[in-house]
Amino acid sequence: MPRILPLLLLIGAIGCDPATIVTTNVTLPTSPSPIVTTPAATTTPVTSPCSTTPNCPGTTTPPAQRAPDITSFGADSARVSKGGLAILRWEVPDFNATVRIDPNIGSVSTTGFVLVFPRETTTYTLTARNNFGIAQRQFTVVVFTPES
Repeated sequence: MPRILPLLLLIGAIGCDPATIVTTNVTLPTSPSPIVTTPAATTTPVTSPCSTTPNCPGTTTPPAQRAPDITSFGADSARVSKGGLAILRWEVPDFNATVRIDPNIGSVSTTGFVLVFPRETTTYTLTARNNFGIAQRQFTVVVFTPES
């Protein structure tokens, strides 16, 4: 009496490419010389290990949906004399974000710089906003009066 054994074959590369499991039955004859027959195979897709891992090579996993990142916000100098120049610089790598700096500057691009001439110590607030949230960062420029 022939024995029928299930045989699993993994087709595809191991790693980030999706693989497919093929299940087939192999009939082992009772005769001394084995003859293998392969009936029609059924396939079941297997989830790639990278489908839930961001930045997996060769995948197009969409970026996480979250508030924008502010990678930098500051000035070339944290202390200036009254009416002196400070250069505020910032970087928000989310091109879909709207960015503004308060007080008295308003809407700005996602990356850039602006010249400010504060007459008193001022805390500047950068606000970045997208469809998923808001991020803020502050930087204070201290104004001092030069000694006579």
